[in-house]
Amino acid sequence: MEEYMYTFLNQRYGLRSLTISHAASIIKAIKQYSTDDFEALQFGKMLRSNIPESYPLLVNQLKKAAADQVKHWLWEKHPSKNEPFILDQQEKIFSGQLHVDGGLYSRILNAVDGY
Repeated sequence: MEEYMYTFLNQRYGLRSLTISHAASIIKAIKQYSTDDFEALQFGKMLRSNIPESYPLLVNQLKKAAADQVKHWLWEKHPSKNEPFILDQQEKIFSGQLHVDGGLYSRILNAVDGY
């Protein structure tokens, strides 16, 4: 994929110096942000062909499956609560502000085991 990036930049800017400059900026940004941003880390790994290009799709499917399991678990735990409450609790779980028991994690792992 790295070769494609250089080809794209060369077609876009035409000049070798601009292509190299922009490629260097992209690589520098990936290095800078990959420690804090998972998507930047994924892109850097895809660029170096360390992971397949379909990897982000799989990650999104796993995130959705995990979110669905958390939402179902919250509805079971709080059947009389409304949707905004459930979504707020779900966000707190994913941000680490609300700690849950290991049963939820087992449920999530069982749900995504088929991926």
